[in-house]
Amino acid sequence: MHRIAPVVLLLLALPLGCPSVPETTWRYDTLPVDTTPDDTGEVDTEDGEYEKVIWGETEDGEALTGFWLYDPSDGGVLCDMDYEVEDIRPSEDCDSCEQAFVITRGEYEIWDNEDGACDDEGWTVLEGTSFGVGHEGEEIWADFGEGWELVDGEGEVWEQGFWFEIWLE
Repeated sequence: MHRIAPVVLLLLALPLGCPSVPETTWRYDTLPVDTTPDDTGEVDTEDGEYEKVIWGETEDGEALTGFWLYDPSDGGVLCDMDYEVEDIRPSEDCDSCEQAFVITRGEYEIWDNEDGACDDEGWTVLEGTSFGVGHEGEEIWADFGEGWELVDGEGEVWEQGFWFEIWLE
């Protein structure tokens, strides 16, 4: 079963002619790591649980998608990277989805790659590849090349965009 991470993609899609989206919250599960900033504004994830996610977001007209791998038993953050979203378009292929989109990755930037963890996961060779993400109510669906399936994650849609995260095994 796949799992998700944060992505807000409609901001990019709206200029491409996508229909406006009613405000909706997707929630299938909760984050395993507390991402609430402390008094200094920092996020303490040292006591968190293992987390492997794909995420996406749009903000201020920029859309990103990426990967995050955190393992407290192996030193914390092992991989943190993002891809610019090269293209996003509505998808009609997800029969179970109220809304679905196909996202195509552009160039990437790596923030953390401990001992080549991003490379080992195969996440650094995905430029130009696409995947699907969608929702039906609070359920999140994804297509990573093998068809649409229900996944663990969360997301939110509002008039200007959306974000999502899917937890991967």
